[in-house]
Amino acid sequence: MPEALATITLAEEGLIELRYRPDAKLTIAGMRDLLQSRIMLCGAVPHKVLSFLPDGIDFDKALMDQDLYGDPVSVATTRAMAIVVTDPVNSHMLELFFAYYPAQFPMRLFSLEVEARKWLKGV
Repeated sequence: MPEALATITLAEEGLIELRYRPDAKLTIAGMRDLLQSRIMLCGAVPHKVLSFLPDGIDFDKALMDQDLYGDPVSVATTRAMAIVVTDPVNSHMLELFFAYYPAQFPMRLFSLEVEARKWLKGV
């Protein structure tokens, strides 16, 4: 199995944190592996996800052609998702991605971790 794209932790009951490695390249296969890792931690129980995307992270352009969060497993296991992103290019790419593939669960982008955590507590 290739090296993981992110560190995954069960931060508290019902909240998974994904911290993407700065040297990782985001791929469709890697993102699917992350979903499977989330399910291994929480089972089929819906959970919230707090993701941290480092500045300048590389991604496979094929990601823009795939609805990564629209499959039944993602929808059933994700209560809400907050993504902390400070890189303007990555932020724009995520906005574009979610414009093409709207999440079927509450999802927002944040530039500050504290705001993301506060929002997740309220959903």
